[in-house]
Amino acid sequence: MAMKMETSCSTEKRRTDRRSVSRILDAVRDQRPATGGTHDFYRYPARFSPRFVQSMLDLYTEPGDLVIDPFMGGGTTVVEALKMGRRVAASDINSLAHFVARAKTTPLSECERADLVATLPDLVAAATLRRVAGASIDPAPPKNLTGEWWRVARVLWLLKEALNRLKTQSVRTVAQAALLRTGQWSVECNDMPPTVDAVRDYFANSVSELSAHSVGLGKELEGHTGDSSALCAPYLALQDATRFARSAA
Repeated sequence: MAMKMETSCSTEKRRTDRRSVSRILDAVRDQRPATGGTHDFYRYPARFSPRFVQSMLDLYTEPGDLVIDPFMGGGTTVVEALKMGRRVAASDINSLAHFVARAKTTPLSECERADLVATLPDLVAAATLRRVAGASIDPAPPKNLTGEWWRVARVLWLLKEALNRLKTQSVRTVAQAALLRTGQWSVECNDMPPTVDAVRDYFANSVSELSAHSVGLGKELEGHTGDSSALCAPYLALQDATRFARSAA
């Protein structure tokens, strides 16, 4: 769980009375999955409930306090802290965690989402296996994927290449999160690989859904940062733990 610094909490609020303990225990026992808003971007392993994070932050921090999460994982604490007007510094040794947390905290404007959705038909059209011969794709065969699974791997690769056409990093990050989500869904089909059309449709739906969540996040953050289009220190600082360790040495 996150650690917190620079708090302005009163002694009264810090005291863990019986009501506070009961509230925390209720949140700990909450079995609902971490869903809603940008939490839907990716199902990171061993996530805890946003309700638990909300309870802890509400009890022990105030708006403007700095929340530090040295093991941010899927970014649940990062997202909830920002939504509650806290500043955040977070790190993780896993590069996947770093990307997921960054994607979950990337706000989009309505115009950016509209441009992305308008570009979707071209992105999806680029991911057709008939274009493989002339496309710039990884020549190495996919590992541990046999039979029809190679089609899934190729379509995902073509979609990845197509995302390079997107103009801004924020839009590209959200689209890449949609692609990651699509890959996760694809491998969960177990013994029966999804069809090429199913992969492309799932990606298109994910882009539409996740970009809408990113717009919603931006609107939630506007009141705290004054400019949700440019979250930066001291409101958000994500750090790869390996680079952090090297810089601290």
